[in-house]
Amino acid sequence: MKHANAIANFRQLCCLGLDAQVVMPSVLSTLHELIGSDTNSFYWATTTGDLCNVYFEQPMPKNIAAVYFSEFLNNPAQPYSPLQMRKYLRGGAVVGNSLRLFEKTFYNSDLYNLIWRPLHRRQLLWARVRDTQNRANGLALSRVDGDSDFTERDEQLLAQLVPYVAHALDARGNHEEEFVDSTDCGLMILDAQGRLRHQSSDARRLMLLAAYEKIAPDSVDWQRDVVLPAALKQLCEKFGAVFSGRATCPPTLQHHNAWGKFVFRAYPLEDVEPGSHSLIGVNIERHVPLSLALMQTLPAFPISAKQKEVCLLLARGYSQRKIADSLGVSPHTVTDHMRKIYDKLDVHSHTELLRTLKRGRAQCGAADTRYSALKNAIRSDFSASLSPILKRVL
Repeated sequence: MKHANAIANFRQLCCLGLDAQVVMPSVLSTLHELIGSDTNSFYWATTTGDLCNVYFEQPMPKNIAAVYFSEFLNNPAQPYSPLQMRKYLRGGAVVGNSLRLFEKTFYNSDLYNLIWRPLHRRQLLWARVRDTQNRANGLALSRVDGDSDFTERDEQLLAQLVPYVAHALDARGNHEEEFVDSTDCGLMILDAQGRLRHQSSDARRLMLLAAYEKIAPDSVDWQRDVVLPAALKQLCEKFGAVFSGRATCPPTLQHHNAWGKFVFRAYPLEDVEPGSHSLIGVNIERHVPLSLALMQTLPAFPISAKQKEVCLLLARGYSQRKIADSLGVSPHTVTDHMRKIYDKLDVHSHTELLRTLKRGRAQCGAADTRYSALKNAIRSDFSASLSPILKRVL
């Protein structure tokens, strides 16, 4: 039953009607619950078959990414490049398993030795996801050394989920929907000159998304530690005000692209000696459409699956008539759902309902955000402190 509910939630997520790029991180994250994997990624293709955009849950180190994008991504001469994955799918199959379909010579290939082995990657489960324009997009799930093998049941389940992912690719979102903060955040530490000193792994991923609307072979400068889009330079210009004490609140910058809305907040950090502001912390948050954020917390509300659908459509600004059309039911049925939702959540109006849903999501999200930011900050500081000690010992 729990597994059936997870599949139902995945289907609902893919059918939200949001733009594919803004929803894809959540789609890949949900796949971890359904098919265990170390990290997932998605590749968008052009009508000619080349790959034109990529989302990685865990971006590769810059030196590996530079090689991967320049030598393998769209290189037909590389037999195991993402461009060539389709030839390893048998007889119309949409899902492939590297352990079963790759020849033994793969483990002598450049892709394995330059990319897979440094990343400790052991196995890949991939799927071809065709959209309405017949573009052969790619979904990849990987496991690393120490993980168990993907099973035939995993392959069958992924094949079952592919049509929902294809549906998500063809959606065109409501760009007027409210964007709210999510638990997707990261932390960077810069010096007074704006040079990057420390960053969490999430901050690196979010900076990449903020800087590049499409992560393509010819668009990303992988050799740089961090790439700020032109709009983010405004935040750097405010650093001086922070250090001089002229700013009365943390400088904030908002940047919106196909991946979502990014909010940057800068905070002066004090050294041990009082009054010294030699470092600045920058918190990065990715904001997403309200309906997508509610997908994470609606399961905690004591309402039925159909009533949750009604809440999601209300969050997207649908009228009761439009909700009825969308769900294929009568307006009277929607009215009945609304009455039951109001009773269960002890609200008395549409506005109060949305306020309650947002409050419940915000409370959950704030706790997760604080924990994530603290965890990343501790990890970054601990690594920085431990590094010179290890060097002396070794």
